[in-house]
Amino acid sequence: MPHTPSATSSNVPSTAPLEDPLEKAHHTSIDFTITPGAWKQLAVLLSSEAPNSFFRIAIESGGCSGLQYIFTIDTVQQPDDQIFSMDNCLVVVDTGSLGFLSGAQLDYVKEMMGASFQITNPNAESNCGCGSSFSL
Repeated sequence: MPHTPSATSSNVPSTAPLEDPLEKAHHTSIDFTITPGAWKQLAVLLSSEAPNSFFRIAIESGGCSGLQYIFTIDTVQQPDDQIFSMDNCLVVVDTGSLGFLSGAQLDYVKEMMGASFQITNPNAESNCGCGSSFSL
């Protein structure tokens, strides 16, 4: 009798750049949280992107306070990435950046002047006025 593949295996494209997030460890000892509002907006944002897209958070030198948060849409996972997932929505942070995010929270904030993803970071000694850069 021929083997019949399971329904889930036929839905995974052979060229997918991401591993199955449920099979890859994505919990870390770093306490970084993502609010329900952020997850909801990420799902909306990623639904209009290419298949296998995810939201990447990185921290780089720059900005008016010395370090800056970088938010991008990506499709290529790196070996040192940590994955946070909910309802097939992925947030990816490289381990170097994750160290700066201990105790931090990603939120989607709607204000009179607009809406944006924002990180509340208890490790930041100072923040710039726009909220996209900080110092330790």
